[in-house]
Amino acid sequence: TDQNQFSGTGYLSVYDSEQRVKHVYTNRDSLEYSLPGSRIFYGPVGISQGQFGGEFLIPKDINYTGDAGKMLFLYQGADADSSITGAGIQRPISFRGTATGVSDTEPPQITVDFQGYNFQSGDVIPTTAVLDVALADSFGLNLTGSVGHQLKLLVDGPVTREFNLTEFFSYDLDSYQEGHAVYPLTDLEPGQYTFTIRAWDTSNNLAVQTVDVTLIEGGDFAVSQVYNYPNPMRKSTKFTFSLSEPGAVSITVYTLAGQPVTTLKNTYSQAGFHTIHWDGQDEFGAPVANGMYLYRVTAHANQSENSDRVIGKLAITR
Repeated sequence: TDQNQFSGTGYLSVYDSEQRVKHVYTNRDSLEYSLPGSRIFYGPVGISQGQFGGEFLIPKDINYTGDAGKMLFLYQGADADSSITGAGIQRPISFRGTATGVSDTEPPQITVDFQGYNFQSGDVIPTTAVLDVALADSFGLNLTGSVGHQLKLLVDGPVTREFNLTEFFSYDLDSYQEGHAVYPLTDLEPGQYTFTIRAWDTSNNLAVQTVDVTLIEGGDFAVSQVYNYPNPMRKSTKFTFSLSEPGAVSITVYTLAGQPVTTLKNTYSQAGFHTIHWDGQDEFGAPVANGMYLYRVTAHANQSENSDRVIGKLAITR
C-alpha cells in the first residue's frame, strides 16, 4: 500500500520520560532500574493521504528528570473491515519546563452520563450500565495519574468504592480539549448511590461533579422520578419520568371516581429522563374542569415483556 495515499484513523499515545531508580539494600548492595513514564496524552487522530498532525499541552505533573519520553502510534484504514493496520514508535522525546505567560484558573467541565441513557441525577440505571464521563478543558486534562491528581470515581452507597479512571480516558478525534472516560460498572450491588467525579486539568485546577444514581439488577425494568410540573396546573403541565431502559409509555388521567379523562402515549429509544406535555384537555379537546385528578404512568420495555407503573395526583385550578 502506498503510505502517501493512506487515509484512516490513528491512535496516538505520548508518554513522559522514564525515571531511573536506584534501590539500596541493607547490605549496601544496590539495584538500578527504569520505571516507565506516565501517559500524558491518548486519543484518535485523523490521517489523510498519509499525513496527520495535532497539538496538546504538557501537564505540569511531568517528572522533568530525563529525555526518555516516547510516542506510540497505531493506525487502521478508514474502512471498518480494512486489513490495513500498522504501528510505529518515536523515541527519545524530551519534555521541558512549563511555559511562562500561561494563565489558567478555570477547572475542567464534567458531564456524567451512561451509554445509551439520557441520564440526569437521580435516575434509575441497571448495574450492567457503562459509565460515560465527558470532560472538557481549554488547556487539556491531566492524565499523568500522579498521586493526588488522578481522574477518580468515588462511590458512596451500600458499598463504598474508589475507581481510578485515568487509564480509561481518551480524547475525542483530533482534540486535546475534550474527551471521555468510559468505564463499565463492576461489583456494585443494587441500591442508592452518590457518584463523585474528580478531575484535574494540565494546570492542576480541580473540578468535582456529584450525581445521585439508583442501581437496579440488570434486566429489571423500572419507571421512576414521576411527577408533573406545574402542580397545581392551570392550562398545561409536563409529566416527567425516568426509564431504566428504552420503552413505551402511556399516561392516563382519571377523575377521582376512576373515569378516564385522556391518555398520552409515546415510545422512547433511549433510557433516562423524559417528559410528556399535556394541554389540560380531554379526549374530545375540551378543557378539563377544576379539581383533583389521578394519573397512572405505565411503561413497557421495548426489548422484553417487563413493565412498571406509578400512580400520582394532580390538581387543576383555572
